[in-house]
Amino acid sequence: MTIQKPNLNKGQRVGVGPAEARADDWRKKNPVFSLQYTVPGYCVSNCDGEQKVAFANTLLQLGKRTWLQILQEDRHASGSEKVPRFRLKVAIPSHVTEDQEFFTAVRFFGKCPMIGYVQQGVYYIVWLGRDHSCY
Repeated sequence: MTIQKPNLNKGQRVGVGPAEARADDWRKKNPVFSLQYTVPGYCVSNCDGEQKVAFANTLLQLGKRTWLQILQEDRHASGSEKVPRFRLKVAIPSHVTEDQEFFTAVRFFGKCPMIGYVQQGVYYIVWLGRDHSCY
């Protein structure tokens, strides 16, 4: 699967209408997932078959809920938890700026977390913590 960035003419915006203009509106919408920044060694290709199925099922289940529902659910159930930068035991990719204070962990296989960050409703998955070594 190839992820392509949209072709934009100068000044053209994608998906920015009245609802998207307010910063907190994304929490009322269903999540969008991106594997664009997944770190080698912590990506889907490193998962076994059972973990891949669990990952796909988790994305399917999460995609049917809003971010508010996900953020309010118990972290070990089908919710999430904030992980401050300083708790991470893995190198943070250079594209992640210092103002990204925390990451969001969501369980995908038992208590194994997928860890990433959310920007305007897009969950950029950076690590799949199959061995619980990320934090």
